Amino acid sequence: MGRASPKNWNTAELAAATGGQAFGVSKVEGVGIDSRKVENGELFVALQGVRFDGHEYVKQALEAGASLAMVSRVPDGCSDNGRLLLVQETMAALRSLAKAARQKSKAYLIGVTGSVGKTGTKEMLRICFSTQGSVHASAKSHNNDIGVPLTLANLGSEVDYAVVEMGMNHSGEIREHSFLARPDMAIITSIAETHIGNFSSLSEIAEAKAEIFSGLEAPGVVVLNRDSRFYAKLRKASQNRASTCLTFGEAADATVRLVECQRKGHEYRITASVAGKNVCYRLGTPGLHWVYNSLGAIACVYGAGGDVQKAAMNLESFQLMAGRGRSYFLKLGSINFTVIDESYNASPASVSAALKVLRDSSLAGSGRRIAVLGDMLELGRREQVLHAALSEDIVEAGVSVVFAIGSRMLYLSEALPLSVNRYHFDNVHAAIEPLMEDINEGDVILIKGSFSIQMGLIVSALRSRSQEVEVV
Repeated sequence: MGRASPKNWNTAELAAATGGQAFGVSKVEGVGIDSRKVENGELFVALQGVRFDGHEYVKQALEAGASLAMVSRVPDGCSDNGRLLLVQETMAALRSLAKAARQKSKAYLIGVTGSVGKTGTKEMLRICFSTQGSVHASAKSHNNDIGVPLTLANLGSEVDYAVVEMGMNHSGEIREHSFLARPDMAIITSIAETHIGNFSSLSEIAEAKAEIFSGLEAPGVVVLNRDSRFYAKLRKASQNRASTCLTFGEAADATVRLVECQRKGHEYRITASVAGKNVCYRLGTPGLHWVYNSLGAIACVYGAGGDVQKAAMNLESFQLMAGRGRSYFLKLGSINFTVIDESYNASPASVSAALKVLRDSSLAGSGRRIAVLGDMLELGRREQVLHAALSEDIVEAGVSVVFAIGSRMLYLSEALPLSVNRYHFDNVHAAIEPLMEDINEGDVILIKGSFSIQMGLIVSALRSRSQEVEVV
């Protein structure tokens, strides 16, 4: 039980799945695409894109321990018959491997999507099922047109449960993921304004998320947020593919209903009604959004016929991920302060949730709440309104100082009341030293922004120059 090992492929299986020709070895253990992180015995896939060509790193990957490299041409420095799987096109071949692995696997597969909460829910499901069988789940946030087939290509035939995260920023993407993964169950965590710049409305985003139902295997189970205003729309969209709809939230008729939630420090003590039976458990992560993610995960366990009580107990060991809410208690010289690391990505909904965590954080002495916020991207014509609207959350959270980073965060800076001190910087590099100089004893600092703004560099700078006291 627990985390499953990556799939083993023999060269005959690889050749049959891809239509390619293999040379040099008899088997591989797992599939990877990053020559810097290659595992011993792995198949390295030399993907090609507009700005990169994995063929340039084949020699490096083989020297680092890869058993075989999947290529569409013989790279420089490699012999024609030396540890290569020669295919017509490597991305298409990776998808073929994914399809073949899924066909051979007995796993009960859960597809996870939503505007926010995908990765956290996926990790919760990994933990929930870890004591009920072997589990294979998407690594990190591998949820796009490369990450989904890569996840599936590593799915072993004897795995009990698979959890596959599916993301998108345009219509049609999740449909392709779903057809490839063929989930037995699909959960949609939430609908929010993430990527709204690529859609005309939230309703269109809901329709794009509902594409996860396209590949559902019969009898098909869907898990939906009962409190979402798009619940009825999503429920209707699922009916042609799903025989069962389970729900979670605070609504009286939710399958998994939040009965009580008490906060004790960083811990929540939760009572949930699961199909009429109360289950009590603890969650050591600050933020009510994590509580709701846990309800969705428990609904998935219930729908899969798993042990709900055991799964709920497992959630007590759930830990926040780097860049997704993990807190660092640091000491800079004689100054003690806290960093809430939400640097991985940002959308209006996720920034609002993170500011609520900052609001609920405990201050020591004369410490302040500081928000270091980078641009939120892909918001289209609503970017000015949505950035400025964060001012209400800032005030509600009791934030004393805002460090705004990027051209779009000017909209927030200009909307803030005079009671909130604010500084604006064009990029993260310009903000690091002023932030360092402004830290006082007992401050709690939230750091969040879209991935490409590179807010993680600020977290790294603070940690590298400070003594780390504790990580939560």
